[in-house]
Amino acid sequence: MFKVCPLLLSFLTLYSSYSLAQTASCDYALQTLSNTVEENYAGFADKDRSHIELVRSQVDEQIVGVSTRQCVKYLDIWLDAFADPIMHIELTHDSQTLPPDVSAEQAKAPQFDWLSDDVALLRLPSFDYQHHRYLRQLISQHYQRLQNTEGLIIDLRGNDGSSFVAMFAVLELIGTHEYHSMWHVLASEDNTRYYQQLVESDLKEQSPAVYNLFIALLEDMTKYPNTWIEFSWPQVASDNQLTHLQRVFVVQDERVGSSAEEFILATKGSPKVVTYGHRTQGTLDYGVPVPHHVTDLYTVHIPSQKRIWYQQESIVYKGLAPEVLMDLSTGRVIRQLHQDMLEQLEMKRSMN
Repeated sequence: MFKVCPLLLSFLTLYSSYSLAQTASCDYALQTLSNTVEENYAGFADKDRSHIELVRSQVDEQIVGVSTRQCVKYLDIWLDAFADPIMHIELTHDSQTLPPDVSAEQAKAPQFDWLSDDVALLRLPSFDYQHHRYLRQLISQHYQRLQNTEGLIIDLRGNDGSSFVAMFAVLELIGTHEYHSMWHVLASEDNTRYYQQLVESDLKEQSPAVYNLFIALLEDMTKYPNTWIEFSWPQVASDNQLTHLQRVFVVQDERVGSSAEEFILATKGSPKVVTYGHRTQGTLDYGVPVPHHVTDLYTVHIPSQKRIWYQQESIVYKGLAPEVLMDLSTGRVIRQLHQDMLEQLEMKRSMN
């Protein structure tokens, strides 16, 4: 009779338990993720439920025996069924332990330059909330000279949006008083906690109008939990408007999305603004992603707000077309726009 070595038996038992634990862990993570999305995602009711359930069943079959690191790929596949590029998941361990990519963060930071005495260039590759303080500092540093400038080029290329707060610092320079944007926020427990954290940051100092909005919003979210709360972003303040500004060129490409698209819509309220480049992503239907923990292993970022399209139709999957199509593949984009702006400014002076 064949005898199994006790050591081998122990190893097989441990391996079997480990495999089952890994499988159960991914199963549990998927179920937890599903519950978290349903409770907190502003776009959940708008999506094709049958398609999401189909993808869920396919993922269920594929996660048998996968490791924790492999599991995140399958969780992301299920999230892709919602077709929302803002919503994504990552390993919490990696985000907390890997050193920050300094060069990548620097590449996302706003940059300011003077192209000539009359024309300034502001590069905004990101509207990440972590950059909003630096953006205001940058504007403050150059504000005295900006008060006399006539031309401004804003380069949004690559800006896929993030925080809506950061854009106000630039809108205030242009003067977009007709801007009005209405949203619904889902007042889940986690979303409410996140907005509370925002008002406890330096928001009051950096953007008092947005701070006051969030204070009022929080009161309603607390009073009416798990409901839709309607709010409008505040009117753009006019205190910092550049009164000598005559022309604003905005450069956009196919990577521009979310709050960067909101920025473009807001600038359309000013006759000074002309957009150049390519059609944008069309990802403005949902916004303000909130981080949520899925078990102790993963962090998912879920949009907490849904835009109300009452003045125009939704731009989802269609994007925003530029007023002037422009080849952005060359390295002469800013140089060409600068030359065009100088000519337009000179023409305007000659007409006065």
